[in-house]
Amino acid sequence: MTAAVIIAIASYHITIAHRHRPSPNTNLISREPRRSIMTFSRPKLILVLQLAVVLRGAYNASSLSLSSSTLFHCMPMLSRGGGMPMTRRSRISFKNPFVLNMAQDEKDYISPMRQRPRPEGGDVAYTNENILRQLRYYNNIRQVGGDDCILDVYARDPNPISAAASTTTSTTINADDEEEKQIIEKKDKVLIRYWFVGKVARCTGTVSPEQAIARQYNLLEEHACRIRPIELGRYFGTIEMCMAPGNTEIFMAQNDPCIRLQKVPRFVEGVGEVALLEVGLNLEIVTNQGVGFCIYRDEDGDGVVPA
Repeated sequence: MTAAVIIAIASYHITIAHRHRPSPNTNLISREPRRSIMTFSRPKLILVLQLAVVLRGAYNASSLSLSSSTLFHCMPMLSRGGGMPMTRRSRISFKNPFVLNMAQDEKDYISPMRQRPRPEGGDVAYTNENILRQLRYYNNIRQVGGDDCILDVYARDPNPISAAASTTTSTTINADDEEEKQIIEKKDKVLIRYWFVGKVARCTGTVSPEQAIARQYNLLEEHACRIRPIELGRYFGTIEMCMAPGNTEIFMAQNDPCIRLQKVPRFVEGVGEVALLEVGLNLEIVTNQGVGFCIYRDEDGDGVVPA
């Protein structure tokens, strides 16, 4: 009860002091503005409010240091000396600026992870839900169409290698022999390494092989860079995809001349009209112990056996 009375008295005198502040036209030199007899100065007013808090049993060491700040936030206009109004102060001025800087630095450090943008690519962005959805479509199409609707997809390594560098033996060749000349020419050819990325399924009646790969190009390219980060990672956005008949990995590894790789353009006419449920994708899985599956071909995609 006593605390409530003291707070009420203090608020009353603050109101009186605020009403009797001088007008802008008052000449402070010739005339001193009127001042309430019972107006408290700022230190006394703070002391009165602290006394009220003590009587209520809520006073502690922290309230003593923040009493001045609390007073300014609760009562914006106080009377000081000649009754001039005091400006409102911000609560943040009473805090340690070093602590504020540390908190801001910590927020800036973790905010990029919390606000990570969604991967680009739209409905074929490299996300878990898109990969699982296309895998489900792949299984559904394969159950109906069989192996005839499957395509093997390879990513072309931008760094070619020499066929002569891949040989482990050297022989003396007679240049007059026509057969040995062909061996020399074969050694001088440049080999291209193609990394296996996965398998694509399509509805053969409505989607062409080029459209099936181009529709899911972003997923294929992103996955190729992830399974071969050293060889392909820095070339994201420029990687070329090639296709081969489905389930021909063994024949490709044996350099079967009957099977050729065919380059697929990134953009194909009519690809925007292909629905995602008409195509599917089964991406290659590479473990930490695996080295990945690759084949060596020439620029045209024909099989070349290193001499």
